Amino acid sequence: GNFEQTTGTFSSFERDLVTAKIGKNYDGGEGLAGWTLSPYIGLSYLGADNKFPLGGVNVRSGQDTLYIPFGVKALYHGDDVSGGIEITGLYKFEDDQRVIPLGVNQTSKDTMSLQMEVPVRVHLTDSSFAEFKYVHRRDDFRQSGGARAADVNEHKLIAGYGFRF
Repeated sequence: GNFEQTTGTFSSFERDLVTAKIGKNYDGGEGLAGWTLSPYIGLSYLGADNKFPLGGVNVRSGQDTLYIPFGVKALYHGDDVSGGIEITGLYKFEDDQRVIPLGVNQTSKDTMSLQMEVPVRVHLTDSSFAEFKYVHRRDDFRQSGGARAADVNEHKLIAGYGFRF
C-alpha cells in the first residue's frame, strides 16, 4: 500500500502479519442458526518495509513487531448470513524500527493497542462462507530512551473465504 506523508509525498509500504490464536467457542442455538462467543489469546508477528522520499533521497525503513492478542469475537448466525463484532487488545512487547540508510535503530516501549472488526459472513455451504469485514486498528510507537512517538490509525475493508470445522 501507500502512506501519505505530512509533506504530501507518498511512501511504498509492504507488510506481513502472521497471527496464531487459541480459544474456545461457546455456541448457542442449533445448526447454523444461533450465536457463537469465542474468547482467545495468541501471538502475532508483524514485519514491514517502507520506502519513502526524504529530502530528494529515497529512504528505506523496516519494522519487526511482536504482539500478544487477546479478545473475544461474538457472531450471530442466521440461516444464510452471520454478523458480529470482534474486539482485540494487543499487548506489544517488542517493536524494533530501523531507518536503514541513516543507521537508526529504535525500540518502542511496551504499549497496548486496540483493534475492532465487524465481520459479515455469507454462508455458501454448511461449512464454508465468504466474509467481508471492516477493521479499525489503533497502534502507538513510543521510543525507549528517546522522544520519538508515532500514532497509527488504520481502517481496512477485507474480503475473504473461510471454512468451519
